[in-house]
Amino acid sequence: MMKYSGQIIVASLLLAGAATPACGAKKKLAVNKETVREAVERGVAHIKTKQRKDGSWDGGDYDDGATALAVFALVKAHCPLTDPSVSGGVSWILRTAVPTEPQRARTYSLSLTALALSAVIEKSMDKKHPEAAGIDVAACAVRLRETADILVAAQHKRRAKVVAVRNRGTKGAPDFEPRPRPGGQGYDLAPLRKMAGGAWGYSLADTHHVDNSNTQFALLALRAAQNVGDARTDAEISIPREVWLKALARLVSVQSAGGEWDYGTSMGAKGFRDTMTAAGISGVVICISSLVKDPDVGTIAKTPEIRKAMVRLERQVYPPANVVRFGHVGVKPPNRTGYMFYSLERACMLGGFRKLGTHDWYLDGAVELLRAQLKDGSWSGAAWYNARAGRHKAPQNRDNTIETSFCLLFLTRAFIRTPAHKGYNPSW
Repeated sequence: MMKYSGQIIVASLLLAGAATPACGAKKKLAVNKETVREAVERGVAHIKTKQRKDGSWDGGDYDDGATALAVFALVKAHCPLTDPSVSGGVSWILRTAVPTEPQRARTYSLSLTALALSAVIEKSMDKKHPEAAGIDVAACAVRLRETADILVAAQHKRRAKVVAVRNRGTKGAPDFEPRPRPGGQGYDLAPLRKMAGGAWGYSLADTHHVDNSNTQFALLALRAAQNVGDARTDAEISIPREVWLKALARLVSVQSAGGEWDYGTSMGAKGFRDTMTAAGISGVVICISSLVKDPDVGTIAKTPEIRKAMVRLERQVYPPANVVRFGHVGVKPPNRTGYMFYSLERACMLGGFRKLGTHDWYLDGAVELLRAQLKDGSWSGAAWYNARAGRHKAPQNRDNTIETSFCLLFLTRAFIRTPAHKGYNPSW
């Protein structure tokens, strides 16, 4: 029997559309520990039925990413490491060669691999769940270090120069540390606007554009890897300060005057402002927490760039007039996607925000998520991306594994801790 505490959260990946019920009268749902536990168990059961005999999950051209995501979701859903689905998935990851070719290695897949392996290693260290039979934890640590090294290297100089052109800055000193503002009102990030930034794109190829979506996943992965490195010295994982500094400089430089982030300003791409604003918030929190001494969640949350972004995010998630994001059957705003929920959860959990303005985003999203669960226990996404005219169509999420995995991450509150979250237990 899996155990849970508190209420629930929300999440999903790669701009995948979250399932919505048919139009009609709103169902009355009881959102509590028991209903959440039942929803998670049904989702776990569905994911297990979709695992292939070799231990992987079908992700089209992204089998490595889909498999890592499924393993990550199962571990965070309190499946033991002795569970055949977990151990089988980890074994497949370890058997599969690390893709290092510039055109083949994808930031999303590498980041999810790091998140999955970090979760496995951390669980193997948990005194409450020490079992790890069937999993080579030492091999997981080696693969995690290799994956983190690739992600660090993928923050290329050429990509940093793209941002440097925008803010006309120079390379920042690796020992730079954001200073606290008077009165505990967050941190002063203004000097970062004069420094060259760095970000990530879809692949390691330096010719590809960078965007705030891939950057979010890379930062989450690197923070998770560093957490393992901090806990296990034998893992030999140490993310250079310059990585956090460049990423923070880039995020600060591309934030709009109104507090928003777009998908990727380096190639002029717009849209997904709710998702990317949430991604920007989580990225800034991660970077500040990784750079300053004795970071505190409450102080970081008061940083002007974060406070301004939270105001914008509230209007994006809860827009006025006739557009509704949460709790209304049959209403489908164009940007209400699983990835938006996922980014929202990361931002609010990392920043310690129980409410989005006056709204209980946590409860509102949970109600919507429980209502949307299908009879087979899954959540459905039409495709990995929102296909638009003139853009290539991404592979279909045929068996709902990706969407279901991220919904489980919503419900189990699988946020990534930072040094600012010591003793922080957002049970709410």
